[in-house]
This record gives sequence, structure tokens and C-alpha cells, in this order.
Amino acid sequence: MSLDNPIARYTEGARLAPLPPAALRRALSRLAHAGEAADPLVFVGRERELAQVIGRAEPLLDGEPFNPRCSLLFHGAPGSGKSVLMREAARRLDGLGFATLVKPRVPDRAGVEALYRDLADRIAGTAPDDHRTTRTTTGSVRGGVPGVIAGEVVEGRTLPPRPAHSTEAIRALAGGRAWGPAPAAAVFIDEIQNIAEKGTDALALNLVEDLHTQSDLPVLMVLSGLSDSTAALDRAGISRIDKVWVQRLSAAEARGCLLESALRSVRAGVGCADRDALGAWAEEAAAVSDGWPRHLQNYLLALWDALHVQEAPSLDAVDLDAVRREGDARRDRYYADRLTVSGLPETALQPLCEAFAAKGALERGDVVRLADEGVARLGPSERREADERCPPGMVRFDTLLHAGIVSLDDEGRCVSPIPSMVACILARPQGRQ
Repeated sequence: MSLDNPIARYTEGARLAPLPPAALRRALSRLAHAGEAADPLVFVGRERELAQVIGRAEPLLDGEPFNPRCSLLFHGAPGSGKSVLMREAARRLDGLGFATLVKPRVPDRAGVEALYRDLADRIAGTAPDDHRTTRTTTGSVRGGVPGVIAGEVVEGRTLPPRPAHSTEAIRALAGGRAWGPAPAAAVFIDEIQNIAEKGTDALALNLVEDLHTQSDLPVLMVLSGLSDSTAALDRAGISRIDKVWVQRLSAAEARGCLLESALRSVRAGVGCADRDALGAWAEEAAAVSDGWPRHLQNYLLALWDALHVQEAPSLDAVDLDAVRREGDARRDRYYADRLTVSGLPETALQPLCEAFAAKGALERGDVVRLADEGVARLGPSERREADERCPPGMVRFDTLLHAGIVSLDDEGRCVSPIPSMVACILARPQGRQ
């Protein structure tokens, strides 16, 4: 659940009255136009994954000795809900009393320094002034055209605060005092597959390695990224991180996500007299969503889009069948987007999809071989274009992985993250040519 979600924020806990009509329409409009950044109003499922995070974190609140190398990694295909899960885990730890720091991407130099400053503030108490303030220096240069005009230009430049450079430095700032329950923190970093390799001058790599290996501070690190994040961390020299494979939701969880999110909007003031019709819509949309979180978002976006244009938003005035069809169309556009990112047409992916449908899991070499076989079936011009956009060999495998055509499970096997996409490709007429 997004903390920026106005409906979710307003209806959290007991409320005596719904949102005013104008505010409700504005909130629904924001939801309808949120796109890929949208979260469901109600978070469902993922209890096993959340239990792993909370189980690792709670001992830090109890003052138990910190166990280094206990970081967690959420990994999976694009659209599997990793970022939403990460934000929910942060929300729950925040409710337990943790200081939670969430980075939506691998931080740059300024982001690394800011994170260390935040840790210094929250764990060691108020940091010294030189960690908190911004200093300005001035200098002068001579300018102008000789013989015509001369003058002095004064330049000012802003210097960032000096950071606390490591967890060791943060501990030193605390004066060696004993750690109590209050200072426990959790750091969440998304898109970790983009971390730099070992041997590069990357502060982000130093940050992750520092937080992962240190044993002085009560800090839990939770990372999130695509299926190849494990390999990226290995290349960066960071290992022994526990992996959590993020997959699709169950049918019951998918239905609950849609229905409970819609009912949350009802609590905010959206009309709904026919709850049975809403339940039937959620049941049908959940079935065709294949439990894929990005698809669930698409069906909810279609619903918010139908509601926000109404003068008095009401689900009773919405054609829920039309909303489901619009969700279907958005789902198909998502498949088309994944194919575009892969660089291969549907016909080239047919052998791979047939193998997924028949066997379920494949080896990496099989994925490359089947993709090569599909490309070989293309005409000369299409084949050249495919080789340019999705080069042969393991580069082709990496491209399919990042496109979400292939995903790696916790045992390193290659699977299709969305079975309905396989069925969709095989059902298309061009898939049979």
C-alpha cells in the first residue's frame, strides 16, 4: 500500500465520515493516472515473505546480539510485486518501532551519503553539525574583454554535508553506548540488479557490503530486484544473502486484492449498493489476471478510471463488464510491452513457450537453444532485426530475463513467470505459423 495513496491514508483505521465529494474525485483521479507506480489500496498475501522479514528483524528490537550476513533479497520477474512487497515490509517494521529507510533504486553518491547521515541520526542520536548542515563557499574570477570592460564575478558553490562514512563511524558517533531497542533500523534498497561489479569505484557497492557484513549496528538490510540480482550481487562480491522468490498470488489472494481495494474506496465515499455484482467482478478479474500483481493493478486502474469521471462516484453506475474488458486490454498491452522489451516477435518465442507449457522448468542452455531455434524460423530481415535487438548467446538469455519472458526460481531453474502469457502467445494465429 502506497503511503502517498490518499484513499488508503484517509481510511486507515476508524473514520467518522467519508471523503468530501471533490476530494474523493481528486483521489480517484490520482489513482487512475498512477500507472505502473500504482499500488492496490489493500495489501494481501505474501505472509510467508513478510514473516521472514519480521522474523529477522524482531531480535534487533529485543537487544539480542546482531547476526551479520542476515540480509534478505526479494527477487522475481518484472511486475511480480517486489516493490509493493518491499514497501509493505517497511510499513510493518515501522509499526514495530523500526527506523525504516527505503531507497527505490541503488543510490548514487549523494544517496549513499544521505543514507549514512540518516543512519547516524537515527541510531547514534543527533549527528554533529557537520553531518547535518550545508556549507557555502565563495570565490572570485576575473572576466571581461581586455581593453573593453573588466569586472569581478563572484561564484558560490554548495558543499554537501560530510557523511558518516561507515557503520563503524556511526558507532563511534554514539560514543560506544550500549544499544537499546530504540535504535534498530531497516534499510530497503530496490532495483539491486543494477549494483556495480566488484573492483569499481562505487559507493553504493561499499554501502551494501558494509551493511551486509558489519556486526556492530542493529540494522537489517532488505534488497529487491530482478531474477538476476543474485548474480549481480555475486559479481559485486556479496554472497550468503537469503533469497525470497516473489511469485504470483493465489486465486483467493488475487480476488481479495481486487475486492478489498474496491471496498476501501467505498469506505472513502464511493457508492455501492450491489456488493454481489462487485464480488462477481473481482472473481472474474482475478481468474483472468493469473494472480499476477501487475495485472491486478491494471484491473484496478480500469476501475478507478471509470469512477473518477463521475460527478458522484458510484460502483452501481459503472459497467463492471466493460471495466473487466478494459482490464483485459491493459493486460494484453502489458504482454505486448514485455515482447517489445525482449526484442523478439511472438513467432520466435513459440518453441520456448511450447517447452514451458510441456515441461514447466528448463535449464538456461535450453532457453537459449529454443530462442535461437525460434529466431532461425524468421525471415532474413526479421532474423537480422531480432539478432540486433536481442543478440545471440547468453546476452539473449539476459534480455529475456529482464523482459520478464523468463524468470529464475529459488533453485536457479528457468520458468515462465506468467503462465497466461505463454498461453496467450501460443493461442495467437501467428504463433502457429
